[in-house]
Parts: sequence; structure tokens; C-alpha cells
Amino acid sequence: MDPNKNYGKVYSSARMSRDMVPSNACQSPTPSDRSVRDAFPRYLPGWLRILVWALALLPVVSCDPRAPGEGPHEYKTTPGSATVRALAAGDGVTLIVTFDFRPADPAAGGHCEGVKETLAADGPPLEWAQRKGIQVGKEIPCVRKDRIRGTTTPLVWEFPESK
Repeated sequence: MDPNKNYGKVYSSARMSRDMVPSNACQSPTPSDRSVRDAFPRYLPGWLRILVWALALLPVVSCDPRAPGEGPHEYKTTPGSATVRALAAGDGVTLIVTFDFRPADPAAGGHCEGVKETLAADGPPLEWAQRKGIQVGKEIPCVRKDRIRGTTTPLVWEFPESK
């Protein structure tokens, strides 16, 4: 090594001099400078860090994987009949049925007039209605389902013959 050439600063002592310390060394690190390992103090034992992470993730992994509306639900069913008042073709393969519902047992309640329900038709809607025997003025079996518990649709109409 040539003593006359400057090869950079060489420090022989173990202590750092003032010009070696970066200017931002006394500032707290920004969030982007921190790693996941630094989220917990280093004095915590490894098993305790794992336990803390597991407890922190518990609400995320314990969520019910079912979609809303698929959870536990309960309906009160009221069988009866529907008198068809009007039929109309909906969008594409849907049929809009306007009907009056009368429960089989009048004491059960649930009488409704002018209810509009959209049914999924298998093919052209009005032709499908004809094949299924759904005609204006005809009385067809119908079941009214009222939600008692759960997050599902509050009122469901079922037409057993249209299935």
C-alpha cells in the first residue's frame, strides 16, 4: 500500500468517530424501515411471540366461511293457494306473476293481494307458463315462507308445480 494515496478513511480503533455515524441515526425509523420481526420487542421469548401472533390472527381465521344468507335460518311456512291475476314476460327468461295469496288455514293469517313475484322460466317465459299450467284466473298451490330467524330473504314464495 502506498502511504501517499488516499484509499478512504481507515479507522483502527473500535470506537466510531463522529463522522462515521449517519446523520439520521438518532431518528426513529419510518414504518417502511421496520420489518415484521421488529413488531415485537426482542426480549419476548419466541413461543410468546408466536402466541401473540396467533391470538391477533384468531378473529380473521375464525370468521364463518359461509356467505351472508347461508347461515342458520328458520322460516314459518304457510301453505295455501295463489290466484293468478296477471302474467308478464320479464328480462330474458323470467316471468313476472301477479297473484293473490290465500292461506289454506285462514286462522294462520298471511292473506296477501296483488303480490308480484319473478319466476325463473326454462325457455321463453309465456310458453313456459303455459307448459306449467300457470294461467290468468287459475288457482295454483303456493307456500308462503316468513323468516323467523337468520339473515336470509324475509319473505319467500314457493310454487311447487312450477319446479
